Amino acid sequence: MAIDYELRLCTRLDTAQIPNLLTKLAPGLETGQDPGTVLGTGVVISVLPESDLGKQITKEKYGLASNLRVHFRLDKFDGFEQGRKTTVKVSLGLLEAAKV
Repeated sequence: MAIDYELRLCTRLDTAQIPNLLTKLAPGLETGQDPGTVLGTGVVISVLPESDLGKQITKEKYGLASNLRVHFRLDKFDGFEQGRKTTVKVSLGLLEAAKV
């Protein structure tokens, strides 16, 4: 079983840049075989462009225009604490890097 979180950002950063940024923000993360995927102990991170529906919902509900979606999947049992720490560290780093 896993626990999922999503972070939506409005940024000038390109989707392809984010996996490399993530590996710099949290040592121990490695890029996965699938494009936009980063792996670490207890966490799998997927970086995707925001869908049109996601953009519309975020705009209507929060008045924001997100263009990037970062999905965190934490393993509930194996490496959960490390995955949780990585999620927080990476999220804070992304928010700092995404400042417009």
